[in-house]
Amino acid sequence: MSESLRAELDAYMTTVLQNLDCHPVIIKSVADHIHVLAGLARTISMSDTVKDIMTATSRWIKGREPKLNGFAWQSGYAAFAVSVSNIEGVRQYIANQEEHHKSRTFQEEYRAFLEKHHVPYEEQYVWD
Repeated sequence: MSESLRAELDAYMTTVLQNLDCHPVIIKSVADHIHVLAGLARTISMSDTVKDIMTATSRWIKGREPKLNGFAWQSGYAAFAVSVSNIEGVRQYIANQEEHHKSRTFQEEYRAFLEKHHVPYEEQYVWD
C-alpha cells in the first residue's frame, strides 16, 4: 500500500472512530501495522471497536484499488491502556513509527514491549 493511500486510510479510520463515538488522538499506518491512540467510547467494547474498524477499513481498502481486492487484516490485535500523563509521549512515539523501524522491526519492538511489561505470549499465536 502506498504512503499516500496509508494517509487516506488513517483519515478514514479517524472518521470510523468518530462515528463510534471514540475520540482519536493519532492514527499512523506503516507498511505492516497500524497504531491507534484513541479514547474508547463508554458504549462499545474494545473488541467491538476493533471489529468495526477492521470491517469498515477492509471494505474501504478493497474498493480503493483492484490490486488490493485480496486484502485482509490479521485476525489478532493488541490493545493497551495509556494513562493521561503518558498520552503525549505515546502520541509522539506513534508519529515517529518510520524512524523507530529503521533500527528495529515492528516484531522485535513488539516482543521487547511484551517482555518489558511481563505480558506472557506464545510466538506461534502472535503473528498470522
